[in-house]
Amino acid sequence: MTSLISVLKYNNEIDVLENFCIKAKKDGILNNSEISKLSLPQNYGLFFTLVNREIAAMSYVHDFNNYYKDTWRCWTRTAVLKKFRNQYHPKQRNIFSAAGITGYSIPHQVDYALRNGAKQIVFTTNNEGSLSSIKLGQYLHKIVDTDPRFNFLETREIKGLSQDVWILNVSDLETLTSLPLDLHQN
Repeated sequence: MTSLISVLKYNNEIDVLENFCIKAKKDGILNNSEISKLSLPQNYGLFFTLVNREIAAMSYVHDFNNYYKDTWRCWTRTAVLKKFRNQYHPKQRNIFSAAGITGYSIPHQVDYALRNGAKQIVFTTNNEGSLSSIKLGQYLHKIVDTDPRFNFLETREIKGLSQDVWILNVSDLETLTSLPLDLHQN
């Protein structure tokens, strides 16, 4: 059976978000186990990735101007429920495979950020704390020179944690659709 992947923007349906948080808590995903732990900023767009109309994952994009001018950060508080992990995405040595199922939400996150004034899109990985984020960062450092979808920007402290900051170069990980060229002229 072919699985149908779709993306849904969160529109303040608290019961939908609470239900996801309950499932995340059961799966041991602490940063997504309660709405308050999501640290939702004032200016954000949250997206759910669905498999056959069931919510499988979430992450959000938000204004990141406190760190970089005209910049938005995607893949924030990313969580994939256990039963959907390591499925539904290409098995290649690139960031789309590393992103897992949440990679399908990137065109939506990028579009939301651009419509809200972004001139640069970044994402971060932790160098301390979350083991899955640390491992992802280590993997990205290994493939960054061979994957045109992203570049390494710098390591810096963000919200009290050492994090690697990566620039996203494409608006769609699957089709490699480029971001507008003027975004990278800052």
